[in-house]
Amino acid sequence: GMASCALLQGERLEAFVTLEPEEVLSRLPHPVNSALNDAQKLLGPTARLHLRSRLPRHPVTGKVQRNQLEEQVSASVQRELQHLQLRTRIQWQMLRSYCSWYPVILLQV
Repeated sequence: GMASCALLQGERLEAFVTLEPEEVLSRLPHPVNSALNDAQKLLGPTARLHLRSRLPRHPVTGKVQRNQLEEQVSASVQRELQHLQLRTRIQWQMLRSYCSWYPVILLQV
């Protein structure tokens, strides 16, 4: 399943996972699903998995560059917050629209 994994602990556990080469995974009936399910079981239900083709590594030492992973998580959280704000704003607009038509519909019934 997993070839490598880097963990970041913040508000929740963030797991950056790379998978085994395709020839290894091809022996499984559902290779990607099996590998991700195994990783989720291993890390626990609250961990958030990030599937990557490779982990960012320092060119000299070969160590995983956690600062780049932290930046990716931060950017992801910002996108999620922006999406939530947009969705909330649209829901309120829809609600106001429904409220403006509701009395008209009741009078016609």
